[in-house]
Amino acid sequence: MTTNRTLFPASRPSALAHWEHFLPRLAEYASQRNYIEEGHPNVSRLSPAIRCRSITEEEMVRNLRERFPFSTVEKFVQELLWRSYWKAWLETHPEVWTDYKRQFASASHTLLPEQTRRIRAIQMADSGIAVIDRFTRELLETGYLHNHARMWWASYWIHVEKLPWPLGADFFYRHLLDGDAASNTLSWRWVAGLQTRGKPYLVAYLGVMAPQDGVDHLVRAAKVMVKDLGRTDVAFTFIGAGDSF
Repeated sequence: MTTNRTLFPASRPSALAHWEHFLPRLAEYASQRNYIEEGHPNVSRLSPAIRCRSITEEEMVRNLRERFPFSTVEKFVQELLWRSYWKAWLETHPEVWTDYKRQFASASHTLLPEQTRRIRAIQMADSGIAVIDRFTRELLETGYLHNHARMWWASYWIHVEKLPWPLGADFFYRHLLDGDAASNTLSWRWVAGLQTRGKPYLVAYLGVMAPQDGVDHLVRAAKVMVKDLGRTDVAFTFIGAGDSF
């Protein structure tokens, strides 16, 4: 039986042994890391140990540089150091953490009854959306979610359910084994569109434009982003031909 202890080693001896076991997979990490599979074999699963400082980013990077060409491990090193980057960023922007705490307190006391019901349902894995409920159960049962699952879950909470992002961030922080104030808060801000204000985005559709290709969905999304949400940092372009051109 697979347990949290084998999936996410926390002690230093077990973390080091797990690290050695994962190293042969590094050559495939860049191409496989985004695939969500049972047991998460495509990622190191050492983030809880890093949070507990059973193993550190510095020694992992040093170990990699001693044993592999940088081109082989570059993507892993980049992902590994995001955590350090977020910590440094939040340290230099302490008002962001203060603002998050203020917004959390405010949102907690101003929820509408229907919002409260939806929050309770979603957090009990009863949202009615199968994939979201699967991720919620995994979070509650294991204390972990793949990074992409975290972004999809946060996006659903914010952009579909229209719920306050600080409440979703708090739910993650309370349940994640690798919960980190900087990484968690700033990642939620990124999904909410707050971390990259002023950065222009270009959404491009390139391909056949026929009714079955979903062009109408992108048009509706553009309308929501520009007209309903008032976003001025997003542009949309359609390139192609077909019945819906």
